[in-house]
Amino acid sequence: MQPPLPALYCFALPNELHPEQLAARALELVARAATRSDGSAVAHRYALHAGPRTKPHLHLQMAECTAAAEVMETASWRSIT
Repeated sequence: MQPPLPALYCFALPNELHPEQLAARALELVARAATRSDGSAVAHRYALHAGPRTKPHLHLQMAECTAAAEVMETASWRSIT
């Protein structure tokens, strides 16, 4: 049996937020994504990119597609702003 494939996501964040606000929103999103509905944690890593010539965005890699699918079903991703 093969190990589960990782799931990769990229989320745009609002341009209007200050760096501290961007970091807080990104951490909130990661925390929601990295917690299954039963409260257990999903192994993950992330990177937040923002700068003068870069639109703010978050890269999120989750350890397994099955956990990612569950998170995508239960999370309200449209509520980032």
